[in-house]
Amino acid sequence: MSIGLALRLSTRVCARQTVYAFYERSRNVRPKDPKVVTSRQIANVQQAAGKMKEGIGAVSKSPGVAAADNIDVMIQNFLAAANNGTLEAALRGVDLDEWKRAALDGVSRVGAGMERKRAQIEAFHQTLQDYQLRYTREIDGMPSGTLAASRDRMLVNFDKMSQFKFKK
Repeated sequence: MSIGLALRLSTRVCARQTVYAFYERSRNVRPKDPKVVTSRQIANVQQAAGKMKEGIGAVSKSPGVAAADNIDVMIQNFLAAANNGTLEAALRGVDLDEWKRAALDGVSRVGAGMERKRAQIEAFHQTLQDYQLRYTREIDGMPSGTLAASRDRMLVNFDKMSQFKFKK
């Protein structure tokens, strides 16, 4: 027998023994209870909250700015996902009942989120009101009383509102 043939045969024997040993071990392993696995996963995530906060604190560049810096790559990846079916599959991946459950679960957090952003919301409304007061005089000076005049006043308001920009 040649050395090459002996090596090939011994490799096959070793491979079979490895596969057989793995099969024997995996045959004796009981399947894990999904409830136990899920509970452990949730507990691990909850325990990792501190590390998650540290990771967030270590971020040195706004993710939005980083995304804006790579907008061409984002567009390219988005179009590739749209063209190869990945995007459609993801969009169709959540059925109506699942979406409703998640949305209803999120409703309870809306009030708390708004409370956290109270100052910013108040600033927005103050800025909007000040902006509207600046051009309201122009609209008040326009003719009124006819359908055409009302339409003109509405269009001026529409155009002015479309130009409004809120800066945080």
